[in-house]
Amino acid sequence: MKKTTKLDKRLSTAPLHSGSELIRQIAGSPQLATYIQKLPAYTLNKLIETVGLEDSQEILALVSAEQLKEVLDISLWHGQGLGQREELDIDQFMRWIETLREDEDMLAPRLIALGEDFIVVCLARLISVVDRTVATPEDDGGISIDNYQVFPKIEKHWHVVVEMLLNLSRHAADFLLRALARCDFTPSVGRQNQEEEGEETALLEEDLTGERVDARSASGYVDPVSATLFLMSAKTQPLASLLSQRHYDVNTADFLEKQRQRLALAFRPPSPAPDAGSPPPLLAAASPAPDHPQPSEAESREAFAALDAILRNAGVFPSEQSATRLLTSDAEPQRSPSSSLLTTALSRLRPDIASERMAELAYLSNIMMSGATVQGKTITEMEAAQIVSATGNLGACYLAEQWGEDAAGAGARLQRELEKAPGVVRLFQIGYQLLCSIPVRCAEAIIRSAPQKQALLDEFDYEYEEEIAAPYDIMKLVRENRYGEAKMLTDNLPAEFHGSTIAVLRTLIDATPCFPHVLEAQAGSKNIYVKKGYRHISTMEDIAKIHAFLQGL
Repeated sequence: MKKTTKLDKRLSTAPLHSGSELIRQIAGSPQLATYIQKLPAYTLNKLIETVGLEDSQEILALVSAEQLKEVLDISLWHGQGLGQREELDIDQFMRWIETLREDEDMLAPRLIALGEDFIVVCLARLISVVDRTVATPEDDGGISIDNYQVFPKIEKHWHVVVEMLLNLSRHAADFLLRALARCDFTPSVGRQNQEEEGEETALLEEDLTGERVDARSASGYVDPVSATLFLMSAKTQPLASLLSQRHYDVNTADFLEKQRQRLALAFRPPSPAPDAGSPPPLLAAASPAPDHPQPSEAESREAFAALDAILRNAGVFPSEQSATRLLTSDAEPQRSPSSSLLTTALSRLRPDIASERMAELAYLSNIMMSGATVQGKTITEMEAAQIVSATGNLGACYLAEQWGEDAAGAGARLQRELEKAPGVVRLFQIGYQLLCSIPVRCAEAIIRSAPQKQALLDEFDYEYEEEIAAPYDIMKLVRENRYGEAKMLTDNLPAEFHGSTIAVLRTLIDATPCFPHVLEAQAGSKNIYVKKGYRHISTMEDIAKIHAFLQGL
C-alpha cells in the first residue's frame, strides 16, 4: 500500500480554482436552493467571488431579494486606502448590472428591492436628466423616456445603463419616472441650478453611507475609521496607561454591548430544514413543486454537509470556524510554554466568561480586517484571528515578565485577569504597542550601523549620496507610517547590508511586523539553507531575538 504523505494530504484538500468546476459540483444537490438561501451574506459574497461574478448566474437565480441587497452592501463599497471611509464603487455596481440583466424579467424587481434612494444615488453618478417640459436640451443625444431626456456621464457604461433604463421603463415605469425626477438637473423655481441638485444627491449618498455604517455596526462590523482610531490609540497610548487599564474605552464598550444585545435577539438553533411559510419571491422558481416529496431533516443535513465540504475545499470558508480552533491553528504551532499562555488561560475560564472573551477576540479580528494590513496585504478572516491570538499572547507574556513570573507561574494570575474586562482587549493593546515599536527600532539600528561615506559625498558621488540618505529617509517614512515606501528604500542601503539582512528588515518594517523564519536558527547552528517566510510574533522570546538581530547589525 502506498504511504500517504503530507504533500498528498495537502493536494487532496487543495482549494478548487475553477469557478465552473465549483458550480458543477454544487449544482447536483437537491437542497442547493435552500442551502444558498441560508448562507450568510459574507459567505455568499465569498462564494460569488470564488466562482466569479459573471459566472454566478445559477447562484444568483436562487438568492432572495434581501440576500442580494446584503451581498451588494458588501461588494459595492470600498475604501480608497487603509482606514479610509468606504464609498460606493459605481464601476462595481455596473458589473453587477451587466450580470443581473441576463435575467430580463427579474432585473426590475431586483433593482426595486435595493430601494429608490440607492438607485437614485447610482443613477446620479451615471446620467444627466433634463425635463423637456421645463427646458430644451442643449444636445440632441441621449435617449428619451417620457418627458425626460437622459444623457450619459460615463460613456463606457452607457450601453448597459440604456438597457437598465429601458427594462425599468417596461416593467416598473412609475419607479423609473420617480427616480428620473429626482435626478433631473433642469433649473426650476425651487432649484436654481445644477450645483444645487448635485448637492442634494451628494447629501443623499452621505446619508446612505452613514445608515450603512450604522447598520453594519449593529451586525458586528467595525468600520475602517473606527478600526484605525482604535489601533492608533493602542499604538500611541503610554504603555503604563495600558498596563493600568481596568475598563474598555467608550467605543469598545458601546460596540460590545450592542453586539451582546444583537446576539441575544438573533440567536436561533441551527437547522438546515426549510423554513416554514412561502419561500422568498426569487426562490419560487427553484422550490419543489407541491406534489414533490419534501426531504427529511436527516436528508437535508446530509445534503448540507456535502455542500459544506465542497465550499470548504474551495476555500469559501475556513476548514474550522470555531474561535477556539482559530486560537490553536496549525499555522501557529506551539514553540514554548509561553506561546500558548493566552489559550491555556482562556481554556480554563467558565463558559459564560469565555464567551465574553470570544466576543472580544471577534471584535479585535474585525478591527484588524478593517484597519490593518500585514506585509502590505489586506487581512483575511482566518489570518486576523491568528494575528489577534498571537498579539494578545504577546501582551500576556509582557505582563508575565512584569510580574516576574514564567509562563507556568503566570497562568493562574492571567486567568484571574481574564475573568473581567477589559480582558483580551487590554492584552492585545499591549502586544500591539510592542509590535508597533519594531519598525522604529529597525530604522534606528540602520542609522546606527550604516557606514558613513561623507568623504565620498564631498566629491559629489551621487550614488553614495543615495546610500547615506537612505537610512534617514527610512526613519522619516516609518514615523509617517509609510511602511511600503520604507521597505522599497531598503534596496538603497549600502552594500555592507547583506541580502538576507535586508529581507529580514523588510519583514519587520511593516504595519504589522512579523517574525522572519530565518531568525529561528539557534546561535552556533549551521544553516544549510535560508528558510523563507514569516510567522506572527507572539512571545517576548520573539521580541528578544528581533532585538538581538538589530543589535548585531
